[in-house]
Amino acid sequence: MYNPIRRYIQGKAHVGRFFYRFGAFVFKSITTMLDNKRLQKQRDDHEDLLIIKDVAYLNDNNKYHLLDIYKRKDSKGDEPVILVIHGGGLMYGDKDLNRFSNMELARRGYTVVAISYPLVPKVTFYDQLHDCFKALGFLDENKKEYNLDMNHLFLWGDSAGGLLSFSITSINYQPELQKVFDIKLDKPYSIKGLGLISSMKAVKRDDNSGIIYRVAITRKQKKLDCYEYLCDMSKTLHKKYMVPAIITTSDLDMIKPDPTILHEIYTKEEVRHIYLDYPSKEHKLEHVFPILYPHYQESQEIFNTADALFKSLL
Repeated sequence: MYNPIRRYIQGKAHVGRFFYRFGAFVFKSITTMLDNKRLQKQRDDHEDLLIIKDVAYLNDNNKYHLLDIYKRKDSKGDEPVILVIHGGGLMYGDKDLNRFSNMELARRGYTVVAISYPLVPKVTFYDQLHDCFKALGFLDENKKEYNLDMNHLFLWGDSAGGLLSFSITSINYQPELQKVFDIKLDKPYSIKGLGLISSMKAVKRDDNSGIIYRVAITRKQKKLDCYEYLCDMSKTLHKKYMVPAIITTSDLDMIKPDPTILHEIYTKEEVRHIYLDYPSKEHKLEHVFPILYPHYQESQEIFNTADALFKSLL
């Protein structure tokens, strides 16, 4: 049966870009309301942590060019760095979405840096990749000031943040990709591993997130040499340039095919990784549940497993 609403959210309806941009606005409004309600119910207990808020990684007075730094108060300054890139379908969210899971990572002996980045449709996925590299450049340039061990760097991302995380890693280690994405690096950053929580694998999609493609890539960008990668960054994953990862999903993960495919790629390329697929038991384990509910037993298992993997890579 023909369903115009489903075709619209899948990005298949023949409507103008304005209407897809409006759909992105509606998505952002609804998810903001739901997340604010959830976050208000969670206990903000961080007496054991030092949190440096709202550091500008670009001096342009843009609230989406800010980052937060989390450390234990007993930090000696030699902890590995985890760069956290939040999710939200590229269209929603900021660094504060992950603050409770950031605390869990910091408590395990890491310096956690959580960034915001400008959102689609005001910018594109291409722009977001560039901004993430600018954040990395800022951290590298200011590593002494903030006592950051950039020789032991991990990326952690949920949903769209996972897509950005493995995309950055692919570009970081492949000079040919740096060329087509017009990203200039003097040398690659020392990215040792990834935490991919219910990670997206592609922008161009056939599921109920298809609207992302309509607003994240412009017509002009379809002519770029990197266009096929902008559509599906999993095409950049090749054994020589991949790093170990923990990949997680669950039975109620609305984009479960994506982390499953990433697991299959890692398996095919014979790259070390841990794949965790949780069934719902005591709780409904939804998309990115470790970020939403870090106190769940299953979430704690994920943090502990990631911790063991990351420390084995030091």
